[in-house]
Amino acid sequence: VVTLCKVSNAAPRFVDRVFATEFPQGTLAALEYSYGILNVPGILLATSLIMIAYPSFVRAIESRTLNVRWRNYCGATVAVTIVAVVIAVVLFIWAPSLIALAYGGGAFDETAVATTALILKWQSAGLGPMVAVLILGQALLAYRAYGMLLAIGAMKVAVKIVAIRWLSDTYGLAGLAASFSVTEFATLLMLAIALTVVAARHSQGAAARV
Repeated sequence: VVTLCKVSNAAPRFVDRVFATEFPQGTLAALEYSYGILNVPGILLATSLIMIAYPSFVRAIESRTLNVRWRNYCGATVAVTIVAVVIAVVLFIWAPSLIALAYGGGAFDETAVATTALILKWQSAGLGPMVAVLILGQALLAYRAYGMLLAIGAMKVAVKIVAIRWLSDTYGLAGLAASFSVTEFATLLMLAIALTVVAARHSQGAAARV
């Protein structure tokens, strides 16, 4: 089940690659370079919080003493997401300079820099939701809500396909990149709803055992 969840989470990036072939040569490479930059702060922030807070969160679920741990986990998620949003603003504003600094020179000419910067600019809007999705997805996994995780994964792929088709047709390369942000926002909303439902059921179950 966990493997299927990981596959469904990775599928939107595969969709990106498929649609990138409809654009000029070099778009796919620019997309991958942009993802490379975006994943550094995103995965670092999410992984750091998960390593610190997740073990105690799981223990709290198992011992039925979740209320305080849940508030702490949510608070930490919000704090880390805010940091990610600040980083996203920096990426959005200074994308061209950052891409030129990171990849400029050699075979990476001005056109490649401009293309990658445009993609990074519109993908960066999804950095905050991406971090929150990674963290809250682990929370749902801790509840062993595997069915919900699979359902959300499937809906995430569906949202990605619809978003990238519409946005890329309407806004071109910027739309292709923005579909990432739209998908992450939608996934965050689905996870928030699922966690609210699961946490409420867990609390009711704990109260019934008292």
